[in-house]
Amino acid sequence: MIDEDIEQHRCRVGIHCCAGTPEGAAVTLQPNTICHICVIKLQHQLDQLAGRQPIKTGDTEATVQKLLRDSVQLSLVPQGGGAKVSTGKREAPVPLNLHALDVIDELDQVLDLVGGSTIANLIRQGPELVTVRIKGNPEQGWIDGVHKAMAVGVVWRKIDSIIGISIAWEQRHAACNGCGRRTLGSYAGADHNHYASCSNCGATFTRDEYGALCDAELKKKQKRNT
Repeated sequence: MIDEDIEQHRCRVGIHCCAGTPEGAAVTLQPNTICHICVIKLQHQLDQLAGRQPIKTGDTEATVQKLLRDSVQLSLVPQGGGAKVSTGKREAPVPLNLHALDVIDELDQVLDLVGGSTIANLIRQGPELVTVRIKGNPEQGWIDGVHKAMAVGVVWRKIDSIIGISIAWEQRHAACNGCGRRTLGSYAGADHNHYASCSNCGATFTRDEYGALCDAELKKKQKRNT
């Protein structure tokens, strides 16, 4: 049963919650956790950050780490793209993308914190004492699995602002057979086992299950019309 203090049952992703309403983040059955839809999105983001899901750039694919490091290297290339000719004048250097360097360091730390775990398993982990680098200085603190999962989202948004890796939400047409609402969809590039998810109740469907759902809905419509 949900506790009287509803705010303790709000998805801890907060304003970035994928299933949020005008009243706030989605309500979860357990307190101090992350809603099912955000778990799915964070797993997609983690797969991108860890290089398991390459980013398409034109006709090629590259990992987030490579694209991010390339953004730093580009800031070191002389403007104009060709060899520089000495004019005897002192020219201002091209500014180094220090923000990208900081984010690369933050990404490495987040991947170390996650340690190969999935988001679903991560949010079940209790607090542990960890050491992180803040502006180059090591600092210790207690952090639980939910905070680690949220850190994935934080660093992903920072990287997205630098190189653009946003995933589009694709709406599905059939209604969810769990809650009856037309709130099914998936993120672009979703695999066969996560073809559709309900942003209202959190139900998930494989491609085959979603196909069966569409067939059942079509049969009901045909029956009504006869």
